[in-house]
Amino acid sequence: MWESFRRKEVRDYIVRMCAGYQGTLAALARKYNAIQTPTLVLWAEQDKHFPFEQAARLHQALPNASLEVIPGAQHWMPLTLPAAVAGAIVKFASR
Repeated sequence: MWESFRRKEVRDYIVRMCAGYQGTLAALARKYNAIQTPTLVLWAEQDKHFPFEQAARLHQALPNASLEVIPGAQHWMPLTLPAAVAGAIVKFASR
């Protein structure tokens, strides 16, 4: 998987894909309080792309949210720590 990131066209695609992302966040945040479903905010402790403050804000904005931080995890934690991610999801779903 990581090999593909060395290709310029892949990097260019990711930049284009993410270009509008920040602009959508404010509109999405206004809708969070309407989500009543229990929600797991799963965060990577060492995510270099998104600071923990975003996890904390998301956790506060969602009325029925639980926050779980995966120790030592980085941005791609479902790929690098699948057992930890699955364990957190199973624990949350078992409540």
